[in-house]
Amino acid sequence: MLPRLEAIINERQHDGSDAALERRIDDTRQLVTVMKFCLDKDVEIIFG
Repeated sequence: MLPRLEAIINERQHDGSDAALERRIDDTRQLVTVMKFCLDKDVEIIFG
């Protein structure tokens, strides 16, 4: 899941013209950060 989220972030064009898309990309970046932190600390992530 993490590699796919990172790929989505990297392949999107960021021109700032679509505020909703920019917010979603920002949210995805934050999710990736949290997921990496949890993986580093060996914390189980439960999506439900």
